Amino acid sequence: ADVFVRPSFYEMTRDYLSPLKQSRVDTLVLGCTHFPLLATSIGQVMGAGVQLINSAEETAREVTETLSRRGHLQVSDAGARHYEFVTTGDAKEFVRLGERVFGARPDAVRVESLEVLGSRLSDEHVAALSALSEVQEFKSDV
Repeated sequence: ADVFVRPSFYEMTRDYLSPLKQSRVDTLVLGCTHFPLLATSIGQVMGAGVQLINSAEETAREVTETLSRRGHLQVSDAGARHYEFVTTGDAKEFVRLGERVFGARPDAVRVESLEVLGSRLSDEHVAALSALSEVQEFKSDV
């Protein structure tokens, strides 16, 4: 994404990744949820010879496959989609960052505590997340 990265973020990225760059890794998994947002600066620091794996894309792919396999994937031909975002942080900051990352203002953003979010998970959601976690653990062992 063409997102402006503050020089301080770039410097922090460079310092943080210095040991990996010195180790001459050829592949880097962006394992934390915020790393894909910094993929541009991470790519610049690591260089063109290092392949970046976006864990968000891999996770989305696994969730889609799991939902599809279980018959829970809802496919809409309606065209326009509505996305609702939930954050545990500041909603205004999320909207500001969301506009830059997504290239458009997020449809809806609401703030919830982790406790409230956890209480809304059904047993089926917990089971699906657990299954996804097991898949991710299996992949990391391989």
